[in-house]
Amino acid sequence: MAAQIEHIARVASLANVAIEIIPFRTRVPVGPLNVFVVYDDRLVRVESETGLLVLRDLTDVRYYLDLFAQYQRYTLRGDAAREFLLKIADDFRHEGDC
Repeated sequence: MAAQIEHIARVASLANVAIEIIPFRTRVPVGPLNVFVVYDDRLVRVESETGLLVLRDLTDVRYYLDLFAQYQRYTLRGDAAREFLLKIADDFRHEGDC
C-alpha cells in the first residue's frame, strides 16, 4: 500500500496531473450520495447503486460542476496533498512495526 501511495504522490508532481484530497478527518457539510465524474462543461457521468447516468443537459451539468467546486473547498492540493500522501505511506510502513 505504501508503494502505491508514493506512486500517486510522484504522479501528482507532474505538470498535467492534479490530485486533490479530502482527508477523512475533514468536516464536510454534506457527503456525496453517489460517485460522479465531471468531464467538462458538457458532460457528467453519475454512478449510483442501480445504474449509470450520462448527463448532458446544461442545468444538470452545472449542478455537478457546482457540487464539485463545493468539495474542492476542503481539499489539499499541490505540495500539501503530496506531503499528506507521503505521511500516509510512512504510516503504512510503520504499522507493521507495532
